[in-house]
Amino acid sequence: MPAILAQRISPVKRNRSIPVRQRTWFGALARIVALTGVMALFVPLWAVAAGPQAATGPQLESNFVRLAFSNPDDIARLDKKIDFGNSGGWFASSTPAAVEERLMRKIDAIYDKVQRILDMRKPMQPKVLLRVAHDDDELAAIFMQIFKRKGSARAWYIYEYNTVYINASDVNEGMIAHEFAHSIVDHYLSVRPPRASAEILATYVDKYLFDDVKSRNDFQ
Repeated sequence: MPAILAQRISPVKRNRSIPVRQRTWFGALARIVALTGVMALFVPLWAVAAGPQAATGPQLESNFVRLAFSNPDDIARLDKKIDFGNSGGWFASSTPAAVEERLMRKIDAIYDKVQRILDMRKPMQPKVLLRVAHDDDELAAIFMQIFKRKGSARAWYIYEYNTVYINASDVNEGMIAHEFAHSIVDHYLSVRPPRASAEILATYVDKYLFDDVKSRNDFQ
């Protein structure tokens, strides 16, 4: 028998000396170890994705946005913080009586207005998550958990989580629109723009949020 063929089949001959039950137990153990290794690759991703966004309070879902709260009282607080004032008619004054419905309508109005300002109107899936912290301390704790350092940001957006982080006690409609713009830009374009370019677009949205949006048609 050629030496090469003998080398190829020799491991099989050695395995025959192992009892059937023992080989079965070894095979089951090997499959468990392999499965555990595969799961270990994904569990940290789940933990990271769920950890910073995790909220113990209620969750709402509007047409464009998912909202997650730590405290049920923050639904009414956030609703009061979003004051359109003289919006020029782009937000109807006849709002629903239920605070949840009223808030979701306001959030959708902001999101829709940002899309119209940017002229980026395709449906975004999955929906962006608006993570509403209860106060400055909780928002700072979330920042520390994500970035592993202290920070004083009042709001921010993270592409990897598709999540906007705000604080129910210190927020306004312009801040929300600014962060929504980051999400819309990042998910509308096939290639994410440089950070500086994205910031220019988001700042533009914040500045002209209450202005009328003129429809552009280059063929007129």
